[in-house]
Amino acid sequence: MHSAGTARWLLERGHDDRDLVVAALAHDIAKGHQRRVDRVAYVLASHAGLAPRLANADSPHALRRAVARSLAHASAGASILAAAGTSPRIVELTRLHHAPPAGDPVLALLQQADAAN
Repeated sequence: MHSAGTARWLLERGHDDRDLVVAALAHDIAKGHQRRVDRVAYVLASHAGLAPRLANADSPHALRRAVARSLAHASAGASILAAAGTSPRIVELTRLHHAPPAGDPVLALLQQADAAN
């Protein structure tokens, strides 16, 4: 599982900050089920700048719904975690895990671990 691998990557390198590890485990909470074809389509469409045009949360096509979930998963995941009473820092790390780290070394670590898995 990707999230467990992301947390393991951090722990194996000595990064045991609780908020960071929990964010690693929870950062993709809103993606839902994702087939390999969904991931490939999202990555290719994103690199081509077409993901927003392909995404459609209400489409009868599973691939278009999956791309829509991928596009919105960071903010949707942050909302889920906030509603569950998760710490504001974990919510922030989840919401920003695809944004430029802007000098936040903990966010940069989460992104590095996410990319490695």
